[in-house]
Amino acid sequence: MNNFTLSASYSSPHPSNKSRKPASFIRHRQCKEMDAETGLYYYGARYLDPKTSRWLGVDPAMGEYVPSPGGDPSKLRGEGGIYNSINMHAYHYSFNNPVKYMDPNGKWGKNVHLTKTNQWATEKNVRSEYASIIAIANYSVDRGSTNPITGDQSWHFNTNNASSTFPEVSSSGHDGDSRKQNFEGQFHIAVALINDGQIEQGLKAFGVGLHALQDMEAHSDEFVGVIDFVGIGKKWSHAFSGLGNPKVPKIGAKADNIRYDERRFSATETVTKNAIDRLKDAIHEDKRNIIFSD
Repeated sequence: MNNFTLSASYSSPHPSNKSRKPASFIRHRQCKEMDAETGLYYYGARYLDPKTSRWLGVDPAMGEYVPSPGGDPSKLRGEGGIYNSINMHAYHYSFNNPVKYMDPNGKWGKNVHLTKTNQWATEKNVRSEYASIIAIANYSVDRGSTNPITGDQSWHFNTNNASSTFPEVSSSGHDGDSRKQNFEGQFHIAVALINDGQIEQGLKAFGVGLHALQDMEAHSDEFVGVIDFVGIGKKWSHAFSGLGNPKVPKIGAKADNIRYDERRFSATETVTKNAIDRLKDAIHEDKRNIIFSD
C-alpha cells in the first residue's frame, strides 16, 4: 500500500527488534524514497510522515506567505499566502488533499487546473504535447492580471452577481455567469485560431477558457461571498476567516477540498471532457488529426 500519500508501512520501532532488516528505501507515489527504519519520506525540503499525512517541519517558503508593504498579494506562495486560510496550518500536505494535489518537493503542489487537466485531456486522446499546452495555459489564469485575488476575478467567481443581493439573486451556472461567458468567448477564439492553422495559440486560448469553466464548480455559490481585504478592498472569495466576514460562509474554507464533496470534482472532470469533445467537433478534420490521436 505504498501507492498513495496516506498509506504506510508498519514495523516495530523498538531498538530491541533484531528481526528488522537494515535500512532500505521504498518508492512513494511522488518517486520519493521511504526510509524503512523511520517510516518517513524525504522530499528534499522536509520529511513527510505518511501515517498522518503531515510534514515534520514547516514549509520553508513560510516567509513568502506574508505580503510586504505595497507588495502584490497575487504573487504570494501557497496559492494566496495568508489569504488562503488553509495555510494557517503550517504542517499540512498539499492542502490536506493528496488525491487532488501533488507536492513533489516538499513545498507546494500544482492544482487541478494543471495536473488533472493534462490527465483528462490525455484521456480524451489529445496528444501529450498539446495536452500540456492546454493545461499550462489553464493554470496560468491564476497568475498575472487574471489572478483570483487582485486580478480579474470574473474568471474565478461569477462577478455578474451583485454582492448586495447575493446569494438570494444569482446567475451562477447560467448564461449570465461571467465564467461561462469567458469560456464561450475563449472557445470561439480557440476554434478560429486552430482552423486558421495557429494550433498552439488556439489551444492556449482554449486552456484559458477551461479555467473559468472549471471554477464554476470549485467556486459555486454555497462556498463564496465577499471579503473586505486589508489593502485590497472588497473582493469575491471563498477564504472564510471567521474574523467578521459573515458574507463568506464557513463552508468556504472547504471549497477546494474534493473529499468534502467529491461530486464537484467529478462534475469538473465531466465539463472539462465535454468541452474537449466540443472542441474536437468544432475544428476542421485536418486540424483534428493533428491534435487528437484517434
